[in-house]
Amino acid sequence: MKIIFPLLGLLLASPTAFAHVVESHSGIASGLLHPLTGWDHALVMIGIGIAAAVNAKSNAKIREYIAATLVLALLVGSGVASGGWVIKAFESLITLSIVITGVVVMLGLLKKPLEKVTYMCTAAIAMVHGYTHLIETPHSVGSMPFIIGVCISSIAIYYFGVALGKLTLHHSNIKKISMVVGSMYLLIGALVSI
Repeated sequence: MKIIFPLLGLLLASPTAFAHVVESHSGIASGLLHPLTGWDHALVMIGIGIAAAVNAKSNAKIREYIAATLVLALLVGSGVASGGWVIKAFESLITLSIVITGVVVMLGLLKKPLEKVTYMCTAAIAMVHGYTHLIETPHSVGSMPFIIGVCISSIAIYYFGVALGKLTLHHSNIKKISMVVGSMYLLIGALVSI
């Protein structure tokens, strides 16, 4: 708990909330950096990682399935964006994804984790972020290398979250930690929506 709160606080210290401007002209480099230029994506990927660790407990397969779900959904979301579909108020969906992440973290409190719900929530969250990242990409940056970079970076952030979540697994107050971290996500989502 001593590690998680300061790290989440560092993410919130970023001055940009949602608007990540892609500066580089190299698609894959832009994709790798893009999730790190605003706190919303990094915060959500860390939260999904924490949720995966807490929900999966000692079952590594579940963590891998959640990682695969994450990448596939990012690709689907970016495909929707590259197909020209317009989702209005996608910024509201980003805010909602922060709230849903909090709920998924708190699902770890249940004696029998809801794996399917975790997969579905992860897919919905990642699709929104995949869509958002691709529509923010300038035409000068190649979309396929860019989204590959986003996926690589997102998986790295996700596994950082898994590592944080694993730190809590052997803690005697795991339920309290899950509740506090999940509640922080709910609070952040509420504050961002104001």
